[in-house]
Amino acid sequence: MKERRCFIAHTRFPVGETAPQPKRTVMPATKVEDAEVVDGSMQGGRRSHAAVPSAPKTATPWKAAIGFAFFDQGMTSCANFALFIIAARVTPIDEFGNYSIAWSFSMLVVFAGTALLVDPLPAITSIRRPSARRPLLAAAVRLSMVMGGALAVLLATSGLIAQTWSPTYAKLLLCLAVTSPLQLLQSTSRRLCYLLRREGVAAAAAAAYAAALMTGIGVLWTAGLFSASGLILLSGAASLVASAAGLAGGCVPLSKVRPRLRNILMRKCWYSGRWLAGAVVATSMSNFLIPSITAVLFGPAASGILRAVSVLFMPIYQAAAATGSLLIPRVAEVGASRSARRLWTISLQTIAGLAGLATVYSAVILALGSDLLVLVYKKPEMVAASGWLWPFSICAVLDAVIAAMAIVFVAIAVTQCSFWARVASTAVLVIGAVCLGPTIGLEAVAWVITIGSAASALILGCALITTIRRRSFTRMQGVLVGPAIHGCRT
Repeated sequence: MKERRCFIAHTRFPVGETAPQPKRTVMPATKVEDAEVVDGSMQGGRRSHAAVPSAPKTATPWKAAIGFAFFDQGMTSCANFALFIIAARVTPIDEFGNYSIAWSFSMLVVFAGTALLVDPLPAITSIRRPSARRPLLAAAVRLSMVMGGALAVLLATSGLIAQTWSPTYAKLLLCLAVTSPLQLLQSTSRRLCYLLRREGVAAAAAAAYAAALMTGIGVLWTAGLFSASGLILLSGAASLVASAAGLAGGCVPLSKVRPRLRNILMRKCWYSGRWLAGAVVATSMSNFLIPSITAVLFGPAASGILRAVSVLFMPIYQAAAATGSLLIPRVAEVGASRSARRLWTISLQTIAGLAGLATVYSAVILALGSDLLVLVYKKPEMVAASGWLWPFSICAVLDAVIAAMAIVFVAIAVTQCSFWARVASTAVLVIGAVCLGPTIGLEAVAWVITIGSAASALILGCALITTIRRRSFTRMQGVLVGPAIHGCRT
């Protein structure tokens, strides 16, 4: 093997003279700290090598985290599920349809804000040591509050404008102006609990949320104020209680944040969060447009029936959201290690777990069939819609697979494919509902929703395979090339 030598050049100076010293540039302390916090150049970042804890030491925290996450998921999903079931049984079907539309719009706003500010944080903080994460999280809380205030002003203005042509929807928009910022704060608080590995605080906040929601339902029932606007305000009050629990648990940092750090974090979050927010807007728009299109074509009662059947599968989506909150920070650490094999393994495990859970739950719903609709709703219009359980069951399994792949994409900050997959799904859904709904009927809308989810799952699956293969090829190139020293290859 031919050996190549490396030479170091030496410069001689006259006797009594020394080599000139390079000029040192001192950066201000605030700029150094901001750069280290955001760019991950501090000790414990991506360049450092931390000791890997042994399996017995990590087993107990993992068991506790999983237990708290399941408790959080169970309390949150049961509370929301009970709220919708009670609303469907007590309120008139037209009013329940209006409430469904308002709820879908509220979720659009809250999830878009969370995707823009909070969802990019795991990929940003995964390469930093724990002590460097608090300033970033405090900046995220400040930005969330600012966004909530702007959102309240926008919704209140829209409600005042809508007062002239629809007093009903104007009242709902004014209620959302109060509730949506509180829901955004609750969503931020919940995500921060998982980022700080304080799953117990998230479970306590979920218990407080469920208790406040059930207590409020009893108060509304006793006072005779059970209406769509009352339920929306009740959701905001319960979100405020949950946020207060997160603040008491130390998971909502309110420390002072430098404007420079806040601006840098905004740019970092915008880089990947814009695609996540776009994907959430596309998904929420489909959830908002389908009840609206159904109400236009078949009346508000049909929109309420469609929503009532889909509510039976809400625990699956709640479970996927809770699983994402637990797994995204840990998958982000796997992504930071640049190991394509580990990333592929954890991706398959996540997809198999959520898909299996959705399949089992959907099988139980199909086995019960119309008896479940009679037991839950006790309304003949909703019992007659038992034939829609099949398309919604298939759609639930596909959406669980989509949620599992979205967990991986968010963790590794690859978000553009999620946006285009959601756009394709929404396009299929809206075009199919408008074209097939008037000719075939309301059942066609249910099957079109399933077809849209299948298109999104196909696009994301291809993107996931391509992304992991590209990472594996990049890592292999780095291993084969090796490090370079003074222009010589080892």
